[in-house]
Amino acid sequence: MLDDDKLAGFVQGFLDSWLNLRATPPDRSQFTSFYQYDLGSAMRAETELFTRHLIEENLSPELFIDADFTFANKRLAEHYAVDFPGGNGFQRVSLKDGRRGRPLGQASVLTVSAIAIDTSPVVRGV
Repeated sequence: MLDDDKLAGFVQGFLDSWLNLRATPPDRSQFTSFYQYDLGSAMRAETELFTRHLIEENLSPELFIDADFTFANKRLAEHYAVDFPGGNGFQRVSLKDGRRGRPLGQASVLTVSAIAIDTSPVVRGV
């Protein structure tokens, strides 16, 4: 079943239902790099790749709570200030900051749980 093309649809549907990743984009005038480097797409791809990796590798669900890695492209790695191994596309990257190593610490979730330009712990908690 993991080799089926429907896995990508499952991951997207699961994440949309669980985390509601359909974000209202931030203000274009204040967050120019978000648009210039297409960080919105990269943020969503990170969460999808992370989830798919856990499923395909049959890794512990505990990694949804605490992981020391994620997936990033060059621009997202720069945004997170983590070392990027080089090359094109998304790659697994190591994290030293424990706040990022789980979907609830990934930029896609932090973006959808913010109100305008401010973070919202209440929205994030719900």
